[in-house]
Amino acid sequence: MSHRIRRARLSDVQACLDISNADAAVSHPNFTIEPETLEDWQAAFSADGGRWHVRCGYRDTALVSVYLDEAARGLGLGRRLYAALLPAIEAAGFHSIIAGIALPNPPSVALHEAMGFTHVGTFHEVGFKFDRRWDVSYWELLSGDPSSGSG
Repeated sequence: MSHRIRRARLSDVQACLDISNADAAVSHPNFTIEPETLEDWQAAFSADGGRWHVRCGYRDTALVSVYLDEAARGLGLGRRLYAALLPAIEAAGFHSIIAGIALPNPPSVALHEAMGFTHVGTFHEVGFKFDRRWDVSYWELLSGDPSSGSG
């Protein structure tokens, strides 16, 4: 099966929400506890999303994450998504790209390392789900980093 990468459309939001809600029900990396709504996701999609922080001094910093349907994992699609997404983020004027990874999550750590992200720190026990606390590591990629696909 061929997997084509393209910019998301509003009509894709339901499928993305379905992936997120299914993952949230069974895994810790998605800290959502209750299923999220289509209306909330559509509003977030239509808003100026991807910003790491609302304060204007952070306007050049984007927050990224990749969630794949279980059947699509292990096929290299995370790398393909980031290979398309990261240059688009830089072209939109972002300088810093931030990712958070709930630990343990070896596949996500490997993906971010492969895409040139650098581990910058870990917050301990900041997430709570499934009756336990989880650590979250933070990773960054700066615009102009040769491994990010820009020059």
